[in-house]
Amino acid sequence: ITARGVCWSTMSNPTIIDNHTIDGGGLGSFTSTITGLIPNTEYYIAAYATNNAGVTGYGIVRNFITDPIIVTTHSVTLVTGTTAKCGGSVDADDGIEILQCGVCWGITSNPTINDNYTIDEIGEGEFTSNLTDLTLNTTYYVRAYITYNQGVLYGDEKVFTTKTSVIT
Repeated sequence: ITARGVCWSTMSNPTIIDNHTIDGGGLGSFTSTITGLIPNTEYYIAAYATNNAGVTGYGIVRNFITDPIIVTTHSVTLVTGTTAKCGGSVDADDGIEILQCGVCWGITSNPTINDNYTIDEIGEGEFTSNLTDLTLNTTYYVRAYITYNQGVLYGDEKVFTTKTSVIT
């Protein structure tokens, strides 16, 4: 196996001509991350493998519908010993009411609003968050979040490390 991954499309038989990941080669299990999906859209996805002769085989085609909301975490910037700036963006179908947005962070992966979090004002789908009271020389995990009438959705995770002193 020289290449493997998943391919996806809004059409019922995705191939590597469509959107696809490349997740290495060889045998065994693998994990793929797909991005750039449109909210509230039906997609078809299949695993694939290409051998050294250039022949590609496909797994069973599965389908799913994306959430009507996509939350994206922006890059972490302006990191000091005790503060940082982050934020996010929200792409939602018309009529979905966003109740709250911000970022949540912690020292372990996949932080939630049960950890530290901000409440920010959303403007045209984007918001900025100021993270404060951070600890010097500490690795943090951060994700954008939104709350809406059906619960909480989180964006992708970003990782950063604060500076070793408060002087930058």
